[in-house]
This record gives sequence, structure tokens and C-alpha cells, in this order.
Amino acid sequence: MSDLPPTAVEPPSDTSTRALLRERDFMLFWAERFISTLGVQIQSVAVGWQVYAIARETRSVGESAFLVSMIGLAQFLPLLALTLIAGETADRRTRKLIVAVSLAVDAVSASVLLFLALTGSHALWPVFAVSVLFGASRAFLSPASSALGPMLAPRPLLPRAIAWNSLAWQSASIIGPAVGGLLLIHSPALAFGASLALYLIAAVMALMIRQNTKPETQPGSRLELIKEGLSYVWNNKIVFGSISLDLFAVILGGATALLPVFAKDVLHVGPEGFGLLRAAPAVGASLVAIYLASNPIRSKAGPIMFAGVAVFGAATVVFGLSQ
Repeated sequence: MSDLPPTAVEPPSDTSTRALLRERDFMLFWAERFISTLGVQIQSVAVGWQVYAIARETRSVGESAFLVSMIGLAQFLPLLALTLIAGETADRRTRKLIVAVSLAVDAVSASVLLFLALTGSHALWPVFAVSVLFGASRAFLSPASSALGPMLAPRPLLPRAIAWNSLAWQSASIIGPAVGGLLLIHSPALAFGASLALYLIAAVMALMIRQNTKPETQPGSRLELIKEGLSYVWNNKIVFGSISLDLFAVILGGATALLPVFAKDVLHVGPEGFGLLRAAPAVGASLVAIYLASNPIRSKAGPIMFAGVAVFGAATVVFGLSQ
């Protein structure tokens, strides 16, 4: 977002990492981002493993795999339905409050999952209900969080701030699944309890941000702003093409939902192995990000994106042939 609020702090002449570390509000945001992503990854690993384990007690591999995949659909549908409204809300409301409230809703979802695990419930419908709630909170959290980071760092420090923001997400996406797998060895309740604690800590950190994070008031009604955003995406062929390519590649080629199936019944590894499988894509993404940091793409971005999708598809096929 380009609507940065006015600040009394003079733009620093020092653009080093040390200067960024002195930005209190941004570092609170960075810690919130890392901790909340850690909680999401731990919860995602625990939910996938738990649902598949419960389903396999009375159902075939195919039926159980279908139920696990439906967890992802239950999260995706509310996210898709609320995306436009959530984006418009992030452009009008105080962003740190949106982040904090969304994380509080995540904490509610984790507390329900914790209760189900502690009581030994084998009912799957509450897990689907929680997944819908979780998807709704993600719809509001994502645009607010993406717009919040640039508001908290002075313009000269924005390149480093963006890099650090990416580092928080990538590192948590590697550590979280591995930690989730280790916690699952002891108990699913332990994993859900850890996610609950992490969400609450992250929400408090968001509320501790002192800077005004309400964007400047934009003219027009909610519907007009949504139409303006859709018109921009549709008329900007580069943006539209990039979004479409990524959307169809992920929807039609993602194998993440099947990882519990492969871990348990194909590769015959335990929760710790499943956690490592979930962490592997983030490891690859981090390695490429490190390479691109020193070797940025300066031309032929379109063909490179198509090549990346082709490699992604080929890797999915090879993964499907695992024994």
C-alpha cells in the first residue's frame, strides 16, 4: 500500500540493518509475523495429521485422503469469499487492530482444536467448522499484515524491511512444520496448545505497536473501491497474468493436502517425517530467495515464471510416483 501515515521521525540517513533494528514498531511487527506464522504452520501440520489418523480408523486410504483435502477447501472458500471485503477493510480501518483481532480469532480456533484433542473426540465436523473460521480470519489478516509492514519502516529502510519480512515468513515456514511434527510425537494437544500460545503472544505484539496504522481516508464507497481494485487487476495484464498463473498452478498442482497420506501410508514415516515433508517447500523457496537477492531477475520474467511452473508440475509428478 502506498498510503503511509505521517510520522514525526526523520528519515534515517543510515540504511543499514542496525538502523532497521532500532525501529521499535517494525521489530514488533516482525516478531508478530514470525510468531504467528510459526503458530499457523504448527496448527496446519497437527490438523492434517490428526484428521487423517482419525479418518483411517474407519475409512479407506482414498476416503481419508479426500477428507484431508476437504480441510484445505474449507479454509479456502471463506478466504475467497471475503478477499475483496477484507482488502477494502484493510484500506479503511486501523491495520494493527485488524491483525490483532484476526489473531484472536485464530486463537479461538486453536482452543477448540485443543479441547477436541484433550477430550479424545473423533468427530471431524468440528474440525471442518474450525477450518472455515480459520480461513475467514486469514482473509482479513493477510491484506492488513501485508500493508502494515511498509507503514512501520521509514522509506529509506523499506528494501531491508521487505527482505526481513520475507525472512520472517520463510524461516517460520521451515521451523514451524518441523516443530509441529516433533510436538505431534508426544500429543496433538501439545501442538494445538503451542499454536494457541503463539497466536496470543502475536496478538499482544500487534497491539503494542504505537504508531497510527489507520490509512488515510479514501474517497468513494466500499463497492467503488472494490470495483477500482478489480479494474486495476483486469487492465494491468502483467498483474493479471501473474495472479492467474500462480492461482491455477497452486489450485491444480498442489500436493500439500496429500502429504499426511504419503507420510503415513506411502513413505511410512511418523509425525516427525511428516513435519519435514511440510517444511521442504519452504526450504526450497528460501534457497531461491537467497539466490535472487544477489541475482535479481532483470529481464524475461514471463518465460522464467512459465519455466518455474513447469518445474513445479514436474516435481509434483515425481512426488506422486514416490514409493
